[in-house]
Amino acid sequence: MTKSFKSDEYFDQVKRTAEEAERLLGELDDHNTAKDSLTNSFKRPEKSEAKDNNSAKYPESNAFITNLFLTLIIGVPVLIGVLVESQKDKVKPLSETEEPVNKPETITPKVRRYMNASERDYYETTLKNASDAVLKAEHESAIYALKTLKRGKYREYSDVDQGLVNNKIIQAQKKIKFLDQPGKLEYWETPEYGAQWFDNSPDNQFKAFIAHSKKCKNPSIVFGFLNKENGPVLKRHTVRLKSTLSTVLVPMQLDGQQWIQVDKFNCN
Repeated sequence: MTKSFKSDEYFDQVKRTAEEAERLLGELDDHNTAKDSLTNSFKRPEKSEAKDNNSAKYPESNAFITNLFLTLIIGVPVLIGVLVESQKDKVKPLSETEEPVNKPETITPKVRRYMNASERDYYETTLKNASDAVLKAEHESAIYALKTLKRGKYREYSDVDQGLVNNKIIQAQKKIKFLDQPGKLEYWETPEYGAQWFDNSPDNQFKAFIAHSKKCKNPSIVFGFLNKENGPVLKRHTVRLKSTLSTVLVPMQLDGQQWIQVDKFNCN
């Protein structure tokens, strides 16, 4: 246990002790002076005798003075050191008084993660659907699925080609823009095909843009001709589609003014 000291009380005690020592030394000097002033009838002792006599006459005083000086010489620096250390303990920050705790460094190894079977199936199916998309709705669905591969757990998988995914999204967006070309009549779609009429058709022909899904293995489109708007179909013309994206020229089938419409689309 560390004993605490008050500096003022300590220095008062030291001062009183020093004053007492000074007083005793003064009395000793007065005694020696009085002895020297006696008549010559008294024999002056030799130095060795004087020393012995003084020691014999004032043994307690000499011992006290000696002890006092030893106390002052030895005790003062020790007590001052105690006070200094006590003051240091008072102002020492808590962080310095505590022993440092070496916390073990936590190292989390970087784990290469890969897709499981079901996740890989989704990944490969998404890429294939993006490649096979033709219609606007198919491209939009592909973009949604591709963006899923750029988020969450798929973003952390090492075997997901993010560059390929980005490229698929860009290509899908370009193809949607191609389908939505400006014109007097807008592009429209069904789940199996899409079409757009053009008003710059050559003489005696109708011009149409046709797109169909790759799900259709043997597609054909049937056009119907009318002699008045919203009238009955009077004649039909069938065109077998050779490409998923094609521009079709359909000859007029009636005399005079006539209208044309898609009467039927056969996927297979």
